[in-house]
Amino acid sequence: MITKLIKGAMPAIKEMGRAEIAKAHAAGLPSTYMTGDKIVREYPDGRIEEVRRDA
Repeated sequence: MITKLIKGAMPAIKEMGRAEIAKAHAAGLPSTYMTGDKIVREYPDGRIEEVRRDA
């Protein structure tokens, strides 16, 4: 039941994340998020860099 609810909510959650990234870029700020198992920082000019994680 919960898995079905979460899967149903995923498109809305992804869209909310995209909207927040757009707001950050509009303000000239980079955004940081996870894609797969990597943490990345995306700059308003489209440049993306992987964030180094210390173990």
